[in-house]
Amino acid sequence: MKRNRNRKSCIMRSLTLLVSIMLLASCGSKHNAVGESAVTALGGDAKAVDEALLEKVNANSVTEENIVGSMKFTLDLNGRTISAPGSLHMRRNQIIRLQVFVPLLGSEVGRVDFTPDKVLFVDRLHKEYIEADYSSISFLKNNNIDFYTLQSLFWNQLLVPGADKVTSSDLKRYSLNGYKTAGRLDIALSDGKLNYEWSADRLTCLIQQALLTYESQTRGKSEMTCNYSDFVSLGKKKFPSTIVFTMHTKATGKERNATMTMKLNSVSNDAKWDATTSLSGKYEKIESSSLFDKILKM
Repeated sequence: MKRNRNRKSCIMRSLTLLVSIMLLASCGSKHNAVGESAVTALGGDAKAVDEALLEKVNANSVTEENIVGSMKFTLDLNGRTISAPGSLHMRRNQIIRLQVFVPLLGSEVGRVDFTPDKVLFVDRLHKEYIEADYSSISFLKNNNIDFYTLQSLFWNQLLVPGADKVTSSDLKRYSLNGYKTAGRLDIALSDGKLNYEWSADRLTCLIQQALLTYESQTRGKSEMTCNYSDFVSLGKKKFPSTIVFTMHTKATGKERNATMTMKLNSVSNDAKWDATTSLSGKYEKIESSSLFDKILKM
């Protein structure tokens, strides 16, 4: 029993550290659909090609209202690795929910709910929770990192800071190298101290990587990289069944590295689940500063 409890505690410490770092920190399959031949067809107008490519990348966004999947959840935090079963539940413009379970037993260890108004972190082991709105976290507020930014990363799509979707008129804000780099589309967007970069497959127009970089004169550079692979069908579009988030930051005063890997065993558009989290009176609310105190002692 003691060994099992220690494993639960280890999972919760890892999940807690990951949350802290996160808080701080249909194109077709024709091989000649885009590229040099497209430039020639458009009279050498590279700008027109870029616009067409961006439209196709943006059109690849999943149109389902729900994305649900069971998964193998792996965390590598400064050299410490732990794996556990978990689940991902997302409802468009409403919630991103990550749950982690005890291996074999299946009971929930903890969950993180990202909603448009707040972040909720629930520690089932210690009966504690943290609830914070995005505006109370200066790093997120000052750099326009909100629910919709996180949603774009989890949903494998482009983003416009502060917006819940990217429209055709928004695409002019992006820069794109659409035909000079073999096999890849390089897309970029700058917003204040935050730089966004995406790499998409040149043939399928599916986003394979997203990179967010934040430059601070006092705390250095923080980065979050999202890699997407193993695409499966979801409705009429494709969704990555493997998502790897890699984070690097010095925002806490000490260098921190984290990698979160989600290998989805199944991906569906199931809508039969409750997007609200209700906690009994047994749970104690703790301040986010308490969370950071715990992290700094690890």
